Amino acid sequence: MLLATNSALTEERLADHALDAYASHLGSVEGGYRNRRLEYARRFARLYPDLVAWQRAPLIERLGSRETRRGAAFWCAGARPYLYFLVQTGRLILDWPWVIGAQCHVLPIITLPKQVQAFSSRLCEQVRALGYLHSGAMRVERAVRYFFVRYGGTMVHVGEPELTAFAQALSAFRERDDAVRIFDSPERLSRALRSMATMLFTFRTALYHQGRINQPPRREVVPPERLHVKPAMRRFIERYAHARSALHTRPTTVSKLRNAGRHLADWLAVHHPQVE
Repeated sequence: MLLATNSALTEERLADHALDAYASHLGSVEGGYRNRRLEYARRFARLYPDLVAWQRAPLIERLGSRETRRGAAFWCAGARPYLYFLVQTGRLILDWPWVIGAQCHVLPIITLPKQVQAFSSRLCEQVRALGYLHSGAMRVERAVRYFFVRYGGTMVHVGEPELTAFAQALSAFRERDDAVRIFDSPERLSRALRSMATMLFTFRTALYHQGRINQPPRREVVPPERLHVKPAMRRFIERYAHARSALHTRPTTVSKLRNAGRHLADWLAVHHPQVE
């Protein structure tokens, strides 16, 4: 059973901003920083007085952008801390496409509710006990942020349905018409989604060893990529590899050079087919 993300909040409550509560929340923050946060929130509230309408806007509009320091896109991007506050206080639901598209969620674990901090700490201790490096604990903390932004404080009860929903959202995001535009290039999109999939695998591993899910994660076998390398280019790559070997280049380096040459040849075959 999925964690409650819809029934708990009515559209009437979703439509409410909470600027005064947010100002109180920022009460102890350093003055200039606090004022900037409030300015982003106020501008966002003026642009979207009805949060339900914002939720129904196109994803790329809701994500915003900091490329230009003005306009609706800039204020949407700058208002993310305010949106996180609305999530934390039960006033807003954010969907997986927004969570994935935003990519980086600046939410220090120590700023999250106490039960979420404790949950994160236990999972990080678990992956360290399994022999993961510091990067493993970092992936767990990143997953905690993602699932907190999606489910709020109830994410401490995350289970297989929520994990499956995220995995399905990752697969669906790749097929979106606006996915490449959001991530700027196909390469960045692929790297980001692979990184999130790795994050999910580590998160699942920690949850399994904590007894929170019944099945360990399974690695997906990625079929080898078929590269189009023309015969003349293949011979050139081999001549170069032999020349480097004659100069006593390390075998692993020669193998990497061959691989890089094949990828270059494949790219040339697609984008400059006249090159033999």
